[in-house]
Amino acid sequence: MSKDRQKVQIVVVCEDNAHAVLVRRFLFRRGYHPKKLRFETGPPGRGSGEQHVKKLYPTELASYRLRNPLYWRLIVVLDADTGTVIEHETELAAVAVVAGQPPRQPTEGVVHLIPKRNIETWVHRLLGNAVDEITDYKSHYSKLSENDYCRPAADALVELAEDPTQQPDLPSLRRGVAELRDKMTGSR
Repeated sequence: MSKDRQKVQIVVVCEDNAHAVLVRRFLFRRGYHPKKLRFETGPPGRGSGEQHVKKLYPTELASYRLRNPLYWRLIVVLDADTGTVIEHETELAAVAVVAGQPPRQPTEGVVHLIPKRNIETWVHRLLGNAVDEITDYKSHYSKLSENDYCRPAADALVELAEDPTQQPDLPSLRRGVAELRDKMTGSR
């Protein structure tokens, strides 16, 4: 599969740099070619990262659908914040429909990673800490660069995704790992 992964083009639409660092490191460790990755990251300090993702999602979804699904993936990373993962899934489907695109289909190589409360919740858990999905863990990492905390968390995420016997105890992380296992392994 490693040779197949080298051929796959991946577009990642995400809210911020922490999302990008985590996903980039995960993909590198899984054997995807760095030159075949394109990141559409929300610009820091210029508006809502959530709105950035929702604005680009329909266009990138349409673009994905024009490509060979064996060699293309779309990954969307969107914090659930105080909402639910299901609410954000529904919102992504709605923005697609408004733009004239059908919602994401189960057979498509489109990954939705929606951490509840935010990516730092997943990071904190992946680094071995007890967490809940209500507490905001951003302050634990505010004095560190994203590379300092997201890279080791991504390494733990790789181990988790590669071992189907492991099931994360955090519901949104469990769902995200299932998406990665389903859509980012093997050929579609």
